[in-house]
Amino acid sequence: MLLAALLSAPLVYVAIRGRFYFSLHRDRLEPYVLLITALWVFIILLVVFAWALIVNFMVPVMYRRRCRAYQAFRAATSLIARHPGEIVLYCLFLIVVAVASVMVGCVVTCATCCIAAIPYVGTVILLPIFVLLRSFSLLFLRQFGPEYDVWASFTPQNTRGSCRPTSHHPRQLHWVFRHNHLLRLRREIRTNAY
Repeated sequence: MLLAALLSAPLVYVAIRGRFYFSLHRDRLEPYVLLITALWVFIILLVVFAWALIVNFMVPVMYRRRCRAYQAFRAATSLIARHPGEIVLYCLFLIVVAVASVMVGCVVTCATCCIAAIPYVGTVILLPIFVLLRSFSLLFLRQFGPEYDVWASFTPQNTRGSCRPTSHHPRQLHWVFRHNHLLRLRREIRTNAY
């Protein structure tokens, strides 16, 4: 809010100070006001874009380094300053991906007869697009080293549906085999008892 007030100060100054000047010189009013308004909008968009870019990199840095926001802000800005070419290409490709996502969202909304416009249903239907947009910055940050790789310490779990680990320590193998043997013996006793 304070930033918006500071950035709107030139327009307020022109409105207050230039009131008498513009009443005398109406022919210079339109280009001057349009130029200041265009400059103000450009500065606002530039600040919003820079802040979005920094925040897009801050959150993964905070997660990976387990640090506070100020330290992550410094790390993200130093990363942007060290690699300006890669960051510009990232921004351009992010714009392309965002435009493509909007186009896919419109096509999906039209193809589902506006069912995708229902908030929860649309989120579920378009979830792959949201995952792509969020994971794009995480995958981009991986190229700058392990200190930026969010998945560096991630070990995937067994996807077979069981919670038991697939590999055991050699000392545990004895107990696993003994447990399985006892289970087999128990089953045999039950079947023979009947």
